[in-house]
Amino acid sequence: MSTISTSTPLSSSVKNFKGVPVLYGIAGVLSGLAEISLTGIRANDLTKLLRTDDMEPALEIIADVHVYFQVTYKRFSDNVPAAVDQGLVHGFERNVLPLMKRAGAQLT
Repeated sequence: MSTISTSTPLSSSVKNFKGVPVLYGIAGVLSGLAEISLTGIRANDLTKLLRTDDMEPALEIIADVHVYFQVTYKRFSDNVPAAVDQGLVHGFERNVLPLMKRAGAQLT
């Protein structure tokens, strides 16, 4: 990006009506902004000068809903193995203990 912001004019022989060399591309935009007293602007700041998209609020809602469902899916997928494990352990406990008592084994 630094090569773009410090680019030189394509032809230094082209001059404006004041005799100043004409700059092209991003360098020209930055020099034009400096001419109207908007100094300190970098090439990365030029996107802030563009008009915002009319669909920006809708895109933010879509992004929020997407994140919500990602988190929900992750929590669901984390809880399924835990529920299955608990069901197996408690099921095993319910079925094995009566069998062991019937067989006469002593539990301590």
